[in-house]
Formats: sequence, structure tokens, C-alpha cells
Amino acid sequence: MREPELTHQDARRDATHFDLRAQPGMTAVGMLDSRAAESPNRRAYLYLLDGEHLERSVTYSELDQRARSIGGRLQSMGLRGERVLLACGHGIDFLSALFGCFYAGVIAVPVEAPLRPRRASRLRRIAIDSGARILLASGAEMTRSRAAVLANLTDVDLDWIDVETANRSSDDDCDFVPVHAGDIAYLQYTSGSTGTPRGVAISHENLLSNLAHIDFGVEQTAESVSVQWLPLHHDMGLVNALYATYVGFPCVMFAPGQFVQRPLRWLEAISRYRATYSGGPNFAYKFCSQQGEISNISGLDLSRWQVAFCGAEFVRAETLAQFHKCFASVGFREEALYPCYGLAEFTVAVTGGRTDRPPVVRHIATDALRRGIARYCDTHDPRSTISIVGCGNALPEHSVSIVDPGTRKPLDDMRVGEIWAAGASRGQGYFGRREETEAVFHARLDSGKGPFLRTGDLGFLDKGELFVTGRANDLIVICGRKYYPDDIEWIVETAHPNLLAGGCAAFSAEEHIDEKLIVVAELVRTALRNGDHAQVVSAIRHALLNRRELDVAHVVLVRPGGVPRSPNGKIQRGACRHNYLAQTLPRVTSAPPQRQ
Repeated sequence: MREPELTHQDARRDATHFDLRAQPGMTAVGMLDSRAAESPNRRAYLYLLDGEHLERSVTYSELDQRARSIGGRLQSMGLRGERVLLACGHGIDFLSALFGCFYAGVIAVPVEAPLRPRRASRLRRIAIDSGARILLASGAEMTRSRAAVLANLTDVDLDWIDVETANRSSDDDCDFVPVHAGDIAYLQYTSGSTGTPRGVAISHENLLSNLAHIDFGVEQTAESVSVQWLPLHHDMGLVNALYATYVGFPCVMFAPGQFVQRPLRWLEAISRYRATYSGGPNFAYKFCSQQGEISNISGLDLSRWQVAFCGAEFVRAETLAQFHKCFASVGFREEALYPCYGLAEFTVAVTGGRTDRPPVVRHIATDALRRGIARYCDTHDPRSTISIVGCGNALPEHSVSIVDPGTRKPLDDMRVGEIWAAGASRGQGYFGRREETEAVFHARLDSGKGPFLRTGDLGFLDKGELFVTGRANDLIVICGRKYYPDDIEWIVETAHPNLLAGGCAAFSAEEHIDEKLIVVAELVRTALRNGDHAQVVSAIRHALLNRRELDVAHVVLVRPGGVPRSPNGKIQRGACRHNYLAQTLPRVTSAPPQRQ
């Protein structure tokens, strides 16, 4: 069946098109209200069943009506300023509930769905930390999960509301109390990749500022189309879904699990709907390349894809090159690759690249990098250099500085330090955590200039271009020498074909007083029974010794999924280290160092 055309003549921007960028003080409520008034019959969001077939769609008018009904129900309950958990999956129900919270002046708290008992501990921590009284879920979700989840939340008092029931309420014509730009729109709970999840308070001003920030860099129009599988409870997925309404173009969505099951579904949807804007973390491009190399991709057409953003985790030059090489034959342009850097504490986007050039890649000498100096090399030698991708510049009215965290002095170009960011996208702080908020969100240079957000990430600037080198808390120090775990993990993952891409964690642990390197790596499923595990371990040791002169104290091979990950797929090195020390990793084999 031919898919419906998503763009049409009357949707094009002209002199009468409502441009949100020219509206100071705009809120997310005004954003949707304006789209519903301007283009009531234009489809806003489409949800694909299994990532392949159109299941349902919603126009701006329909989305606005649903949001007003849900918002009216919440306002009638006297919940203004209260926190409401959103567990509505990945599609239209979630967005209806989110905008409903915005209308009612309720603080939305997105959480992962479907709800599962094994995720109940995280849900419990978020419910307690946020003080949420209500959980919004779809009817199917409530039927499937409520009993099992409540059995694990015996000390949390939550009232569950069915989104569909709320949507059928008669409160859509109520008079809503005005929402202001400074009001908190939602709490974005951090992934927990580096510690206990904390709720970042994002105001309407923060959100609209970041949307304008993104729009300046990627330059989409009302004729654009986006495709998204990113989870809506995560900052990258949430903000990029809202960006579609900010500009006024349709967004095609499907569930993250369907992408993981078959990554090429993503590219097939981009091809089918002629999408111009889409993206994901580094691992998404890696997975697509691996599947594309063994599949027939001749039916794809990626020629309209203008912006393929890549962020949320360390962006690897090798991954971007591999993706372009694999899909250039079906129209994908290298210039479309758009490396970017961001984090929840800054709403999402901090820096972004340019749409008129390929990614900037520099080869850095590893010996100098360990001393905090970025020294370029003309060629890439895997034994002595590392390739780092530029993540673009801070865009207007935002700034990035590289700072010595000890002295709080700004560093010159090509010196590695902590990344500090400033601008209206900087969140309000960690909900209910005043001391942490002051330390992280209100940092000042030794000169008193500020406030800045301390990101905790390391990097350097070169004429305004930001290069991210790693996270400060994850640095591995062996015999006084500093190593970046991302670099070690990449070497490990490419050491043997039986190792799963994106399935490695490198960290240090104390052994006989000294810090030793530990590597935990996931095997591909086909290698669990038939693979030569000793050969895999040997390949890992040889690769690290040859390329970084590193001796591994312990190599642990685990089953797929054995390396802990955050809800959005980031490797949790701290949790992996904890499981390693507690001996709770699902080991396939474990090998100590070879002695001469």
C-alpha cells in the first residue's frame, strides 16, 4: 500500500506562517495552541506498528483537543504545580498526556514504559524523589502492568489515571490558569549512567530556548519530515519530538524496541516517508552499518535526509565513516552527518555541527592527550593516535568554556579540561537538591563570571569547535597514566568478530593496592556455545597491548545484555564495576592475566 504523502503545498511556510522564533515568552502550551489554530488539519505525529505499518495519526487540532481534555481532568483535581508520572509508551498517548500536563500547569515526569517489575526500583526512586501523586498510563499499560508494578511499590501511594479515560472527559473547554515561561514544564530524570538518577527541572523558557538553539543549527522547515524511534522519556527523544511541533512538520515515530530488533527499520521509514531530519546515538549508526553490510539495501532512498544528528554518547569517527560508506550508494551524503553534544542538565543540546560540511575529524596523539594537551597528527596510527570528532559550536546566546576544575580558570584552545556551558537552555537545577544544584548549575570562573553548568565531561576547543574526550569520573589511571574508557572499549569491541558492538565496559579496580584495568565485554549470541572464548580473550589482550601498551588485569566475557545500561542505552561503568566486585555478572568466561 502506498504511504500517504506527508507534505503538501498548503503546508509550506509563507508570509502568514506563524514563526515561533519571533515570539518572546512563548511556552509549550502556546506552541501547540498556535499550531492547532494555524494548521488544524495537518498531521502532527504518526505512529508505526512494528516500525513498518501506519497504525494511527493525529492532527494538530486532534492533539490539542486530547491535551486539553487531559489537562482539564488534571486541573479539576487541583494538581497545578504537582508532579505527575507519564508512563504512556512511545507514541501519541505520551504526547497527548505531556501537553495535557503543560496545559494544566502540572510538572510532567516522563518514565520508561512499558512498566515492568524489574524496573520497579527505578520507578519507585523517581516517584519518591519527585513526590509524584499521580501516574498517567494508557489503558493497555494499566491492564498489563498495574498489579505487577504495584506489588513492588508497596510503600508508594500513587493514583493511576487512564489516558484514554481522561481524554474522553468533558474538561477540554475549561479555562486554564495561564502558564508562564519561567514555570517548570517537566522533570527530566538523568539516565543514571554515572550515579543515582536525579530530576532536572526544565522550564518552558529552557525548552523553547533549546528548540530555537536546535532550529538555528539544523534549519528545518514546515516541509520537513522527521522519523524517530528514540524513547520519549529520554531528553534526546523528548526534545526532538517536540521540535517537530516547534517548526510545524510531521514526525513519524515507532518504538525503540522495534529498532533494536531490526535496525534497518529506521532507514526504511526514512526512505518511505522521505524524511529530512532524524538521528540517534553512535550505536544506532553502528547497528545499521552492520546490518546493511549483510542485507539488500538497494530499495532504500536516503537522498532527502538532510540532518543525521549523532549524540547522547561518545561520537566515533570510525562509526560515521562506516555508515557513510555503507549507505552512500542509496543516496546518503556525508554532509548530512551532524555530530552534536548535549545533556539533560542543558535541556538537551549544547553544541551542534554544520549542515554544509562533513564532520570534522582530528587525529590526536594519545601521549599528549594523557597530559591534557590536544596535539594533532597528520595521519592516524592506531598505536599512537585517537580519532576525535568535532561536535560543532555553541550557537547564538549560548557559550561553552573549557575550565580547569581545580583552579576554575578557563583554558586556552587545545587544552583539555571540563566542559562548562552557559545560556538560557541551562536547566533550573536538580529537583529538591539545593546543594547539588548550586555546585553543578551555578558554577563560576575564578573571575566571578557565570553562572555556568558544570557538565562533568572533558574536552577541548579549537576555534570554537568542541571536541569531547570523555567523562571526568570515568578516567582510568594506571601507573600514573590516564586512559579514556571510550578509547579502550572501542579497541576491545573491534578486536574480534564474536564481540558485540557497543557491549563493552572498561574501568579500574584496586588489586593488591594498585589500580588495575578490568574489561567486561558481551559476546554475540551465536558465540555463546560455539565460539572459542580463549581466542577472544587473547585477541582483546593483544589489541590493547599492541595499540595502547596496556595489560589487562581481568577480562570477563558475558552474555548479551550482561553489561549494565541506562534506560536510554548508555553503558553504566559504575554499575558494571559494582557487579564485577560483587561477582554478579552473567559470566561466560573469566580470564586473569597471562604471566610470562
